[in-house]
Amino acid sequence: MQRFMERETMKTYYWVAINGPSVAMSSLPLPTTVEVRPVPQLLLGFDGAEEASEALNFFLTASILECKKRLRELARRAERGEIVSIEPDNPEPPTAGGTLWSVVPKERGSQDSEARQ
Repeated sequence: MQRFMERETMKTYYWVAINGPSVAMSSLPLPTTVEVRPVPQLLLGFDGAEEASEALNFFLTASILECKKRLRELARRAERGEIVSIEPDNPEPPTAGGTLWSVVPKERGSQDSEARQ
């Protein structure tokens, strides 16, 4: 019963995974113990699906210069605690295939040593 209650109180986010030219979004809200395959260079966690979808579409269509500017803005938002930013320790090369989203036990943590929120 306690394990169920821990899951119920764990904050969840809609995630956008950025890995070079590849960008993907989680279809469900997931906690910060999220794992993604292939391991992206950056994970951004948003409170709502609409904002995550907007970020996904932006990164898929904007120029590299515009993407870099938006990433700087999002880094400032993460510092203020408005979104979550995770930089996995061992990103993998981008692929053309699908993205696998999973959740690992809380004690194991995410793919990153520290989730910033």
